[in-house]
Amino acid sequence: MNITTIGMYGIATYLYQKQRITNISSQHLINLSTGEEVHSKDSININSFSEFKTSDSSGIIGFYTHGEYTFIGIGKTNNKCLIKTNEKSILIYSKGEYDVNIISSNIKKIKIKSNNGLVLKICYNNYPINKITDIISDYFKNNKIVEIINLTDNLDENWNDILSISLNNSINNNNFTNPDIKIISKKNNMDITEISNKYNFQIILDSFRKNKYEIIDDSNIISIISQHYEKFDLTKSNLLIWIMKYIETFTLSHGTFFKYYQEEILLNDEKESFINFIIAHKIASLFLKIDSNEEIIFTNILNEIIDSIDYTDIIIKNAITKFGLVKENRNNYYSYYYYN
Repeated sequence: MNITTIGMYGIATYLYQKQRITNISSQHLINLSTGEEVHSKDSININSFSEFKTSDSSGIIGFYTHGEYTFIGIGKTNNKCLIKTNEKSILIYSKGEYDVNIISSNIKKIKIKSNNGLVLKICYNNYPINKITDIISDYFKNNKIVEIINLTDNLDENWNDILSISLNNSINNNNFTNPDIKIISKKNNMDITEISNKYNFQIILDSFRKNKYEIIDDSNIISIISQHYEKFDLTKSNLLIWIMKYIETFTLSHGTFFKYYQEEILLNDEKESFINFIIAHKIASLFLKIDSNEEIIFTNILNEIIDSIDYTDIIIKNAITKFGLVKENRNNYYSYYYYN
């Protein structure tokens, strides 16, 4: 590289850095309650919950923790809102186009996206999980969560709470698909969606262990068992196929829950009871998906199965009788378990 090239490279680098400094200093924050403006390098003293908007109104930055913070800056071409602090307890979030980025030791970061384009990033350290879960639940109440990204190297002890939020979000939005879950950091870039399957299986197993041959009216069980529903024509043969496909998620090697089902030490009689448990709850969950006319058809199909001596019907027949899905008059089923 000759001297002229080196000189041109140096000038280009200088101009780039100058432009970057200009960009990062070009916007400011505005306190939504007081209208006070906060400019680059200004201190922010937080004495109570406060929200600020970016000067282009494209993002919201919220401070839950009291303390002293320094606003480093935010640029028009850089969607990072940089904030520095020495506080030990931290809970700050951003909503919208700009990501809050906290310069502090031991900071944890989670980014969550919805199907309608909502984006929430939370930076926290040494702060109770219940407030974090409240922020997430409130923001995505009417929007299905489709992606959860952990932006630090390791998951912390709060991840079961985050997965619980995802389940409740599925219920609120009547959309029971699992979100994509990833770790994206300087050291890692991996898909860890599988952890939601392990979490979901544990909920099913715990519910089974506590069960007394009754349909459990529990929102988490409803959410998990209703996942990946595909509408089908209501016939006895189609119902059997639908049930068998669900059983295979536990019993075949390609199934969602196979790995965790195999890891559990279930006695032979317990295995049979477990299969009856998931079949009964899968059938009961169907009442969430069908209309009143289809409910009549469904009732007739279940009556037909009860009267059947066909070997292929035995697996469903055992489950619906053991769990009391048939009333004495045999014409009405406990659809109210999931309706009320």
